[in-house]
Amino acid sequence: MELRNDPGVVQFVKCANDYVVLVERIVNGDNVAISVVSKTLAILYAAAFDLPNPELADKDVLPDTFNMTTDDFFGIFNGVINWFHPKLDSIKLEPAELEAITSKYVDADLAEVYSHLKSGLRAWETGNKAFEPEIVFEWKFSFETHWGCHAVNALRVMHDLAWKVK
Repeated sequence: MELRNDPGVVQFVKCANDYVVLVERIVNGDNVAISVVSKTLAILYAAAFDLPNPELADKDVLPDTFNMTTDDFFGIFNGVINWFHPKLDSIKLEPAELEAITSKYVDADLAEVYSHLKSGLRAWETGNKAFEPEIVFEWKFSFETHWGCHAVNALRVMHDLAWKVK
């Protein structure tokens, strides 16, 4: 079966697109509820478990042009900060709770997940079949080793906050 038609890949690409679009809405100033971000991230996290293990004929076929630049990343990161920190102002938190939450770097976690997805989605959208095994491999590998941990960290904090929103 071609990767583009694999049910796990199809579902993951949909979830990844949903998450990326949501983060871009946040960066553009939309007032998105913490619960919406949590739900979208949780669905994405679950979908990653169904990614297949593609055969890689040749690693590094993806050109670097699909990667996010440092400026791109910090633009997303700063946009998420500008969304997340005012949310904290609307929640009644004790000083120790606020310190504990801000020390968890939810904004960085959300931006990290975004960056690992966006590069692959850029390449995926070209429709170049030669890129597909490496894209899926990178999504799965980085989920298992990196962005999955960021997702769990963000979900943990947002779960706690979701029940404290006024």
